[in-house]
This record gives sequence, C-alpha cells and structure tokens, in this order.
Amino acid sequence: MFLVRTLSLEVVFVLFFLWRSLYEPSEVRAYPQALLILMGLCALTSLYYAWKIRNTSQGSADEIRFNKYFSIGSFFCYLLSFHALGFIVATFLFYGIWMAVIERRLKVSHLLIAAVFAGLLYYVFHNVLGVLLPAGLLANVLPD
Repeated sequence: MFLVRTLSLEVVFVLFFLWRSLYEPSEVRAYPQALLILMGLCALTSLYYAWKIRNTSQGSADEIRFNKYFSIGSFFCYLLSFHALGFIVATFLFYGIWMAVIERRLKVSHLLIAAVFAGLLYYVFHNVLGVLLPAGLLANVLPD
C-alpha cells in the first residue's frame, strides 16, 4: 500500500510540474515537459504493477521489510561511495548488487543491465546535460 501511495504522489508531482512548465517561455519548456511526460508514464506503469502485486501479495511481510530496508541501506552506501569509486563504478555496483539481492540470484543480465544503465546515465549527464560527475577509479580512463 505504501508503494501505491508513493507512486500516486509521484503522478501528482508530475502533473503539477507539467502544469507549472506551461508558464515558462516556449523556447525552454520542451525538454522539461518531455522529461515530465516520460516520468509520468513510468510512474503510471509502476503504479499499475504495484497495484497488481498488492492484490496478489506474493511476498511475505518479512521479505518485503527486508527489501525495503536493504534498498534504503544500499542507497546510502551508494551515496557514500559515489566520490571515492566514481559515478560509473558506484552506479554499476549499486544496481548490480541491488538486482542480485532482490531476485536472490546473480545473472549475467543483471550485470549487463547495470553496466548499460550506468553508461547511459553517465553519457546523458556528462555529455548531454554537461553535469560534472566524479570519475573516481576511472579518472585516468574517462575523457574530460
């Protein structure tokens, strides 16, 4: 139920900022609106699956509690390791370990998804948006 409420708030958040973006000049509002629409579609899809899981109640209460606390704890470890390991390595480890623990097995697809996701995020933030990200262990490998 918590997940359904959280995702419902995300949909409200997206709609509110989509409405607020209409007051921005037309030259600069297309990109934020596109991102908000994508966020809204992702939130609605997640809301659908969360509602579906809620009605089937597949996991036990202990398993759900473990997944919740593990997700929060691993996110804080990710934040703490962000500068030391660098964005790409920390993101790869975070998503790879998180997917393996939640599904209780390590698959090659987990590592592949984590690597592609970390690489795409780095490309979008560094090359498209111009955000400086910590290189960490890959400082000598990544271009400036």
